Amino acid sequence: MPPGAISTVTGRPSILAGWPDTKSSAFHGSLAGVPGARWVEAHGAGATIVFRVTEMTEMLAAALSGAGLAVMPCMLAETEPRMIRLVPDVLGSHPVSIVYRREIGAEAPVRAVIRFVASVIKAHSALIGGQRPRAPVS
Repeated sequence: MPPGAISTVTGRPSILAGWPDTKSSAFHGSLAGVPGARWVEAHGAGATIVFRVTEMTEMLAAALSGAGLAVMPCMLAETEPRMIRLVPDVLGSHPVSIVYRREIGAEAPVRAVIRFVASVIKAHSALIGGQRPRAPVS
């Protein structure tokens, strides 16, 4: 299955070079393992964290309200026309898995759900994988 992807969005392109001098939203400690949080930890020393989130939708809402830069999944940010992708690169990724109990995996309803979820992920793989539908800001 395609990997999940993270993109840096919102703000102005020139801000990314000075990430430590910017306001940004960050992830709550309970989300320290997600790719976006790891990227901010590695590159955001000195940034003013104005908001910590526990949900990706909170990150999007914070960015849209002007709370600063945000690192979030492409599939969330790219669908919002008010967001601006600052870099063409995917800043982090992780595998996407469908998890189910082995003993029910052969049952027809479970197989139908697995096929449906897999087809949705495949149909949206470009968005999930960070291949942006809009041109980046230059």
